[in-house]
Amino acid sequence: EPATSLSNYADSQHVLTVGGVRWDTLQIEAYSSRGPTLDSRVKPDVVGPTCVPVSVVIPPLTDTTFCGTSAAAPFVSGAVALLRQARPELTPAQVRDYLRSQARDLGPVGPESVYGWGLAQLGQPPGGYRLYLPAVLR
Repeated sequence: EPATSLSNYADSQHVLTVGGVRWDTLQIEAYSSRGPTLDSRVKPDVVGPTCVPVSVVIPPLTDTTFCGTSAAAPFVSGAVALLRQARPELTPAQVRDYLRSQARDLGPVGPESVYGWGLAQLGQPPGGYRLYLPAVLR
């Protein structure tokens, strides 16, 4: 049985599993789950940054950071939302495959069980559509 730190849910072939990397070094976080799956598939699928800046708009106004794989997952979910907005007809498997194909490889060449396919990036979606970020995200 392969050594893994994935939860049962993250092990599923029907789940887009997200790992976490430090935003500044792109090194895998020690607490980020690693594959392979129990049946030897590569997981995580992709990784996202684990610390993101946040601002609190309720007094007292503050700026801080939100860290952990709980920050990486929404980063990737946002990428999925933008892709689904541009290409609503894509199936979940096609979305997963697109994210994998666009990911920036961070570990040994090719998919592996620490970084998966790499850092989630959007690029341009298939079919000539363009993605535009709202001004607030630029």
